[in-house]
Amino acid sequence: MGLSPDCVGRRYSAPAEIVDPARAAAYGAALLPAGTPDGRPAPGGPRDTGPLPTYAAAYLLQPIVTQLFQDDSVGLDLPRLVHGEQSFTCHRPLRFGERLHPEGVITAVETRRQLDLLTITATARDDAGEAVVSGTTLFIIRARTAQD
Repeated sequence: MGLSPDCVGRRYSAPAEIVDPARAAAYGAALLPAGTPDGRPAPGGPRDTGPLPTYAAAYLLQPIVTQLFQDDSVGLDLPRLVHGEQSFTCHRPLRFGERLHPEGVITAVETRRQLDLLTITATARDDAGEAVVSGTTLFIIRARTAQD
């Protein structure tokens, strides 16, 4: 298989990102264009205290995954990659205007049958270094076959 077991522990970081009300509102409107089922405006708008929790995954942790995908030394075969599992923990609500610092680490690489499995854990921290949102993602990379 192609994944390098030496990549476990590899760290990635991205420039800090400010939680922007306009960007969060656009994200909220894209997910809930007609508002909530009970008629309230879609979350993430300027009248709310903060964006949807998934905003952090979409905009703050994505740069970490992008760096992973561009890291040739890991040995990912992107055309054969399947998104396996993903989970997030919101340690506290996001706040408009706060600056968050994304970081990530490859926590596991293993092979099962004809599959390589890579787990990466990412966290967005505030300026004080406290975790605001963290998530774990499992990527599955299928083996090449004789037909490939």
